[in-house]
Amino acid sequence: MRGSSFIAVDLSNGGTLAALESLERMTKRMSKIRSAFVFTSRAGVGIHPKIGTGGLQAIFSILAKMPNLKEVKIDLNRPHHYCGNGDLTIKALTNLLANTSGSPSRLQSVQFHQLDLYSDASASHTSSACTNKSVLSANCQSAAQDWKDFAAQLPKHKHWRGIEVVNCTGAGIGALMTVLSKHSKSLKSVKVVGTPMPNAVLSRFTARPQLVSLQLEDLPDITDCQVAQLAMNLEHPHCLLKELHVRSSLLTEAAGDALTDMLWANKSLKKLCLHLDCETLASGIAHCLIVNTTLQEVDLRCYGDDEAVTLSVKHVAEALQQNQSLRRLRLCLEIEFCDFEQDIVDAFAHALKYNRTLTELVLDDGIAKHPLPQDLKFQIQLNLTGYSQLIASNNQATSTNQWIDALATPDNDLNTLYTILRNSPTLFAPPVPEDLASSPSTTTKTVLVDTSSMMSDDMSSSSSSSKLRFRLPFRSRSNDSMPALKELASSNSSSSNSSKKSSTGSGSSGKSLRRKMMKILTPAA
Repeated sequence: MRGSSFIAVDLSNGGTLAALESLERMTKRMSKIRSAFVFTSRAGVGIHPKIGTGGLQAIFSILAKMPNLKEVKIDLNRPHHYCGNGDLTIKALTNLLANTSGSPSRLQSVQFHQLDLYSDASASHTSSACTNKSVLSANCQSAAQDWKDFAAQLPKHKHWRGIEVVNCTGAGIGALMTVLSKHSKSLKSVKVVGTPMPNAVLSRFTARPQLVSLQLEDLPDITDCQVAQLAMNLEHPHCLLKELHVRSSLLTEAAGDALTDMLWANKSLKKLCLHLDCETLASGIAHCLIVNTTLQEVDLRCYGDDEAVTLSVKHVAEALQQNQSLRRLRLCLEIEFCDFEQDIVDAFAHALKYNRTLTELVLDDGIAKHPLPQDLKFQIQLNLTGYSQLIASNNQATSTNQWIDALATPDNDLNTLYTILRNSPTLFAPPVPEDLASSPSTTTKTVLVDTSSMMSDDMSSSSSSSKLRFRLPFRSRSNDSMPALKELASSNSSSSNSSKKSSTGSGSSGKSLRRKMMKILTPAA
């Protein structure tokens, strides 16, 4: 156990059952456990012979008695041990869900990794054929009853939110997915990787309005028809899905077109990851980004020859000029990047002149990231810190509060604030009211601001410093305003020193700084 909240159960160790039986008598320790990891440390051995069928079921029964258990991960490392007709595994899982602790179940997440599940009774036998007792063998009837017992436990776990099935095989895996899709009504997150999923199961999962996250990666039997049905379900106005991942090399352009059409109607998705072998997918997503106002993170694989990929990347960059909701963008480019780097960089540099929301841009080949030039990093840094609204192309639409918030946010670099003020010939203020516009004391100047302090460490190492032109309207003030500026600089210095001693004071110093900025920047009455 680690920190009394995590327990690791090694089924390759013959003494595991005895250790758990000792733990079972310690009720206080049992109540502290929140997470359990059941695994086999030796793939060649699998489950230790000392544990056996009854021992495995006893282990899962002990786990079920932990009243505060929230997460269970089972990774059997594909042990090819003999388990009869598959009853061994499903009976153990039934014991895990039996919840004999005497208190309401707190189980929230279950993960199945590398599990071989064998069964003579498929899902169809369980749901329909098993009703005809005359044509079923005794083994089939026994297996069907085991699946029914397993299904009967699922509705009791009302807090069960997530299921993860990774690289699971065996004749019973289809039955497991079918039972979960039918009887686990509270699931909000489903992740399936490298595991067969019947068409009806996928349709049943995606038809649930409460589903929030769906990840489908490298399914061996996924088809375009399944994806088309998935897209149709996500177009429903009551759909609440916020995160969708689809990775597959088996899907064609038909699947990509269905997902693209879905984005025009879906208003709930915030995170989208599509890695498909579809040449038109990236360009189609780019058109959706022009009008989409909900997507915040997009991860795309741009597939095709080098020219086609470069063109699709340009389409995505052009869409960013009008999109003001996307925060993170990752593009997987399987091309000779050095041959097309300048065209791609120029496209994004032009887009970021208009986009003020993109705070992370990743271009890679699926393994390693392509380095971004410093000027492009700097434009993204402007968006990240909120200073993009102060550049000349945007400041006409910036309100008084936005100016002050951008300069006084505790998360921003105070060195940047100092640089802006230091390079100003006098104190500047937000746009002057119309009744004061004709005053001889009001003017507008263009100021060169040294922005090298805004760069990250790798950017500031460059010998050349970056400067931006700010058109700053201000009113001339008497010398009695200068002490306020000195007081602000002194406050910045003291707050910087105090922040090194204690991180808890950053919030109060930020509020104090904002009040001082409000006093200095707001025009005098």
